[in-house]
Amino acid sequence: MELYQLRSFVAVAEEGHLTRAGERLHLSQSALSGQIKALEDELGVALFSRTPRGMALTDAGRRLKVRADAVLEASRGVLEEAASLRGDITGVVRIGLNTDPVFLRVPRYRDELACRHPGLSPYFTQSQSTSTPEWLRRGDLDAGFLFGVQQAEGIVVEELARIGILACGPSAWRERIVGATVEELAQMPWLWTSADCPCFADGHDMFCRIGVTPRKVLFSDSEDVMRELIMAGTGMAFLRQDMAEDLEACGAGTIWKAGPPLSMPLSIACLARRRSDPAVNAVIETARAVWQP
Repeated sequence: MELYQLRSFVAVAEEGHLTRAGERLHLSQSALSGQIKALEDELGVALFSRTPRGMALTDAGRRLKVRADAVLEASRGVLEEAASLRGDITGVVRIGLNTDPVFLRVPRYRDELACRHPGLSPYFTQSQSTSTPEWLRRGDLDAGFLFGVQQAEGIVVEELARIGILACGPSAWRERIVGATVEELAQMPWLWTSADCPCFADGHDMFCRIGVTPRKVLFSDSEDVMRELIMAGTGMAFLRQDMAEDLEACGAGTIWKAGPPLSMPLSIACLARRRSDPAVNAVIETARAVWQP
């Protein structure tokens, strides 16, 4: 039995599908299926039942997955302890970027990480605040930037900074937007996002406090889409302060300035059980250094 077989077993168990597990492990479906078959033959039990919806764990599979998780965790611990004993931190660390790299200070972050830990190689990948906890659990990320302080089981979220949020609308609506009350603002067309999006949390609370509901005409989870639709004259949206100010500075948007200050936390997250991992700790402490006041 090999560790790679256990990793494949766990990935299929968690994804419930050979194709998705293969994408996660960068393996073809046939290669992954062959590994699972070889492991079942060696163990002498069926780990999965094949269903029209995918791969479902058998009773034996459920019991053995607990053991497989423990073995994989122990193997990671051996590697981490060995790195600690050597006094070095090496390898690739996968870091999720929930927004544009310029805002997240990625060039400065990269340089700082290289200076502090030259043996670490960052692998930056695009992510979203709401999906980061799940990607961390699946092992797709070692750490990830996100907006908000989401409470997710097994995830540690550490705040780095408070980011200003502004209500912004089309430049052609300037007379309507400037000086508008919250009630008047709510009557304008709004570009909205999912209920759990931290970018809109303070704005949503602002409307709730006076018992009004904004007139939502379109939904998107993309900052770029929101910005483009504001420029196209479609509606109002809450944007990061820097984005909104850039739009107004180039004459493509109007900021509503009559309301209370709104903000959201910028945080970095990792698995709670990996917070003391030298590589993960290096990623987080470097982020703290880059974002310190």
